[in-house]
Amino acid sequence: MYTLDIHTGIVIRDIDGKQVAPCQSAEDPDFVIYQKWANSGGEPTIVDSTPISDQVI
Repeated sequence: MYTLDIHTGIVIRDIDGKQVAPCQSAEDPDFVIYQKWANSGGEPTIVDSTPISDQVI
């Protein structure tokens, strides 16, 4: 349902590509729905957009 980029901290809603976090307000309806989903055990897909040159190998 959601994808979290651990490099940027951005959460995207998969169905329509909308950024839900970070957001302008903790009262944002899309953010509230995401928080409820995550707090009920939902786990976003985790991606890491860190450029290869910045990664420690």
